Parts: sequence; C-alpha cells; structure tokens
Amino acid sequence: MLNSKIDKMIKDVYPFIDHDRHITGHLFYFIEKNDKFLTRYNNLVNDYDQHKVNKRIGRRIRKLYELPNTGTCKSPKSTLIKSYTLH
Repeated sequence: MLNSKIDKMIKDVYPFIDHDRHITGHLFYFIEKNDKFLTRYNNLVNDYDQHKVNKRIGRRIRKLYELPNTGTCKSPKSTLIKSYTLH
C-alpha cells in the first residue's frame, strides 16, 4: 500500500522536476513548495512516519527509473530531508 501511494506521488511530481543526478532532492523540494503534494506527503508521514516515507521515496525513485546510486548529497534544499542519494 505504501509503495503504491509513493509511486503515484513520484509519477505525479516527475514531469515537473529536473531529471539530473539530484532528482531525489528536486522531488522533495518540489513537494515541500507545493501545498497539494505537501499535504499528500504529510498524510503519508502521519500514517507511517517520516523516516520510513523518506527512505521509501528514495528507493522507489531508483527502482522506478532504474537509476544507479552515485553518491550522497548532505546539503539538500528541502527541509523534509537531511541528505539524499545522488543518481
């Protein structure tokens, strides 16, 4: 259930963000700045917990778009996350 909700949100956000190695950071920043998506994100966090949701979002981006992990960014623009994997 969580994967399907996260997959849907990722696919809904995907057309609006840059698709470079910072795709995860772009996705979280877009969610944070968009009330509609932030509400969806907060609902997931309320149901599951923030760490689990954030980790699952990162994994699902990698799996859905078959992206390799290439490093880590420890200074994201989004306040929803502390770091993210580069792809």
